[in-house]
Amino acid sequence: MQALGMIETAGYSTAIFAADAALKAAKVRLTGIERVVGVAGSLSVAVQLEGDVAAVSAAVAAGEAAGGSVGKVISAHVIPRVHEEVAGKILARFGVPGAQAPSPPPPRRPGRGSRKSQLEEEKP
Repeated sequence: MQALGMIETAGYSTAIFAADAALKAAKVRLTGIERVVGVAGSLSVAVQLEGDVAAVSAAVAAGEAAGGSVGKVISAHVIPRVHEEVAGKILARFGVPGAQAPSPPPPRRPGRGSRKSQLEEEKP
């Protein structure tokens, strides 16, 4: 994953308008639109974009401006290079394409002196 752009809006139509403007402004990919329940039950919608840093920055700026012209934009951010743990542990849980969940740790092997290893050594 190169850069991740996020635009959070109050309301679905504002999010759609912001996403449309962002996608028309630069060569980015829409990776998700998610409803977010905030403080006191308020509903916001987060738009997630992906692409190279310059394109995502331009797209987020255009989306923020367009969304702000028809409704309320709560926040807009660009993360230039998403750390692999953020992509794997957080974004993968939300179904963001390109974000891969970390592989499970290898199974633990019994240590020296454990009852299981002693039984295995006693077998002929």
